This record gives sequence, structure tokens and C-alpha cells, in this order.
Amino acid sequence: MPLIKPEELDPQFDTHEQFETQGSTETLPATQEKAISDAPAIALMSAETLAEQGYAGFKLDWTSFPQMSLKTEGYFEDYDKNNFGNSFMCRVFSTRPRYCYRSEKVVGSKKEKRLYYSYDKKTLDSGDLLEDALNVDRAEGFTVSSDEYLEAFVQLHAPGTAFDGEYRTLSISPSSKGRFWGTFMIASKVGADKMSSVLWKMSVGQKITGVANPYYPWAFSLVN
Repeated sequence: MPLIKPEELDPQFDTHEQFETQGSTETLPATQEKAISDAPAIALMSAETLAEQGYAGFKLDWTSFPQMSLKTEGYFEDYDKNNFGNSFMCRVFSTRPRYCYRSEKVVGSKKEKRLYYSYDKKTLDSGDLLEDALNVDRAEGFTVSSDEYLEAFVQLHAPGTAFDGEYRTLSISPSSKGRFWGTFMIASKVGADKMSSVLWKMSVGQKITGVANPYYPWAFSLVN
């Protein structure tokens, strides 16, 4: 199996998200009470239902809509290089884990890195088997580690702008997943059938500085 070279890797994750230090003891911000927007919830049909209607092969991945991440400098940017500043609003339709596998070794005075991404811990985006790629790296002296990101499928709420109503997939870093699920628990009080009508505000959190690699975490709240 051919190696996946660094320049061929998915560009979806910002550097600080790939290598950020975990375990911060920063106090989480208080989450606002929920509010339901006037927008109707959307129904996402399953691949099986679509196939029965003649639309076989339906599969959403990180390339289906522009991927948005929190950049090292403390602002949100999508894959199309649109800058969303330090906050934006959206409705969350679905989430799933996305796994990042990192192979590293020191070569001379430099550290060589290879990154791989998988939704199921078995298959890469290319269709190749994850373990085959990692076994090649291990044989070449690389040390392998992994992180679990959260991918959220959302619709932007940006009245008066060209982005209003557009869809994005959010790449939420490992250290911010707990913040997301805490806010999600409050939002879930409306009931599963209304979750996609809840309006969220995604913000840049206070910078974490008491670690080896300072970074900006995600912050989440529900709009009143």
C-alpha cells in the first residue's frame, strides 16, 4: 500500500488542534438557558431510505460541506478561507466522532509527522485500511498516537449575510468536546425532535496559557 505523504493529508485540522495539550483545569463558562428559533427542524433521511428512492450511494464526509475550525490565532475559518471572526451562530443537526492518528519520529534535528483520519477506526478516507498504514509507519520507526475529534453538521444563522442558511461541518477539538456536550445536555431539554431548531452560539474561548502549547478552546452557549 502506498504511503500517504504529509502533503496529501486532509487540511481540515488546524495545527493547534492536532497537537494541543490536554488536561486544562480552566473553569468552564456558565451556559445560557435555551431558546428555540423560528426555523423549522429538518429531517435527515438515512442512506437506506434514500437508496429505496433511487439515490443509492449517499454518504456525507468532511468534504461534503466546507469544514470550519478554530485557528491558532483565535478566529474561525472554513476550508474556503472565509473568516467568521470570534463567534457565529448555527443550528446543530448531527454529530459523530472523527479520529486523528498521528505518526511521529525524530529525523536529525526535525520531527517528521504523518496524519491519518478515520470515522470508524478501521478505514481511511482513501478507502485503505488504517492498520496497514500504521503498520508501515511502525516498521519505519514512527510512534503512533491518536485523538478523537467531534464533527458537527450545522446550518449557519447569519441574517443579512451571504452565509445565512448555508451548511458547514465543524471540527471540534478534543479538549472542547466536554464543553459541547455540557451545552448539548441543556439543549436536549426541548426533546430530540426539536433539537435541530435550537440556536447555538459558537465562540472563541479564553486562551489556555498554563500548558506547554497555549491554545484557544471552543466555547458554546444557547441563544436567548
